[in-house]
Amino acid sequence: PGSSWQLTGRSPLSLPKPTYNSNKTGKVVVTIVVNAQGQVIEATPGAKGTTVTDAALYAVARDAAKKAKFSENANKDKQIGTITYNFIIK
Repeated sequence: PGSSWQLTGRSPLSLPKPTYNSNKTGKVVVTIVVNAQGQVIEATPGAKGTTVTDAALYAVARDAAKKAKFSENANKDKQIGTITYNFIIK
């Protein structure tokens, strides 16, 4: 799936794509909380803009988001942002 992100003042160092085998399509927006070291410490799928309610897509989106890594920012611990995953049929 394609992905995009929003986290003010930071750049992604790693944005893994979800691994899935499904014929479901749609968009899952994951709210993320990133610590000062750039690690995603919380990931909650289903934020505003999400177009599906499929639990399996939520799970793989959450797992991929938790593996993402962003640039460090010592002044921003627990910064909130989003990662959006667009799932399409392969």
